[in-house]
Amino acid sequence: MKVFSLILLALTLSSGIWADAAIDEIYTAYAEGRIDEARSKLQALPTISARDGNRLFLSALLEKEAAPAIEKLNASLKSNIDGKYLEEASYRLMQLAEAKGDTISVVEMGKSYLDNWELGRYRQQVLASLAAHTAGQSKEQGRYLDLLIDEASGAYYGQFARLVKANFAFDKGQYDTAERLCRKVNNAADDNLSAASLVILSRIGLKKNDTERALFNYNILHEQFRHAIGEENLLDALKLISDSRSGEEQTEVFEGITYSVQVGVFAEKENAKRMEKRIEGYGYKVDIKQRMISGKSYYVVLAGKFKTMKDARTAKARLELGEDQIFKVAVNNEN
Repeated sequence: MKVFSLILLALTLSSGIWADAAIDEIYTAYAEGRIDEARSKLQALPTISARDGNRLFLSALLEKEAAPAIEKLNASLKSNIDGKYLEEASYRLMQLAEAKGDTISVVEMGKSYLDNWELGRYRQQVLASLAAHTAGQSKEQGRYLDLLIDEASGAYYGQFARLVKANFAFDKGQYDTAERLCRKVNNAADDNLSAASLVILSRIGLKKNDTERALFNYNILHEQFRHAIGEENLLDALKLISDSRSGEEQTEVFEGITYSVQVGVFAEKENAKRMEKRIEGYGYKVDIKQRMISGKSYYVVLAGKFKTMKDARTAKARLELGEDQIFKVAVNNEN
């Protein structure tokens, strides 16, 4: 009888070890994006072979609908889920609450996560969520943003925090602060953050009546992040300024001075050459000049050479109409 009990115990233990290995294998398939394989293996797993908490956790990860996923995650946390899955289960539950727009739950879960896993692997994501959902509490939100900047300065979430602070500064009219923060974000690897920073920098130029700076940042935005959110609104604002000044006609001829239409500022020479070909189609001679702007090399594309400002503005209006863009008149001092 004793021998039989020992054999039964051994079988139970080996079954548990096998089940744990199977659960790990299913989780690996899920993490690597092999979703169909993970679902198939989970369905094939004998009901009694795995902990209920682990099965519920994996089932929640593989759910297509938010409501049953939330229900299963809550159940897994109340059941015998393995400790190695506990942190992720808590984080995924917070993510689902965020997707539902449940701000109160997000804040509660986020703070609970930090209490339990102060240096957890989802710390930055949780800090970003807390910052986004404590917008009405400026001190608390500022603390989360500062933590992200300190801990992830050059990474995505640090840049994200700078952009949020830059937007706040802009709304308060603190344009120098907003510009300083955006200059750092503008070097971010993430396209969405870089594009958003250029939009804010262009808006700062408009607020400061520095249309040249606004146009420069718009040109880089249009070159590198065409169709970014905010680009069309910027174009409309720049067009209003351009139209308001269209009556400024200067017919005087100054010795050694000519005027050109600046039709683009490009970080890539190939893009400048493409613009050159487009503008030549309107019958204008085009020059590409390499210039240093804010410590970086850019290619400035200039169309035509006109003796008067009036002639240059006429060409500018024609090109803007044809390209549905906003350009500027540049002065060529040839002395």
